[in-house]
Amino acid sequence: TGLPPYLGMLLALGILWFVTDTVAFQRFAGGGPQIDLAEGTPRSAGSHGGSVVDALHQMDLTGLLFFAGVLLAVGALDTAGVLERYAKFLVRLCGNSPVLICSLLGVSSAVVDNVPLVQAAINMFGATVPMNDPLWQLVA
Repeated sequence: TGLPPYLGMLLALGILWFVTDTVAFQRFAGGGPQIDLAEGTPRSAGSHGGSVVDALHQMDLTGLLFFAGVLLAVGALDTAGVLERYAKFLVRLCGNSPVLICSLLGVSSAVVDNVPLVQAAINMFGATVPMNDPLWQLVA
């Protein structure tokens, strides 16, 4: 489809959210007090046990924001053309040797975190290097 992968994940989350809220609404709309099986206490109609909202409240938001920020920064570098220039520099410096390119990427990982480095490698070489190339095995 040409759409970014995160749109598919957001669509799946939206569908899951809709289904769980619909099921929870039908369960609570049936009337009568709801009993929380874990605690054995009555539960109000507004509290949804096991809903998407509860799952989002239990997530590690700091880690999620970190990875979102890192991937956003890599996307900005890609849009600005920095990654393309760095890829051309690596190819000019190392030739087409995947071992040398990955060695320099490994040295770069001492300065930059591995997550943005792998994303940058995908952005730098994804369009030009075939998927079965040894470069991807070395990057992984």
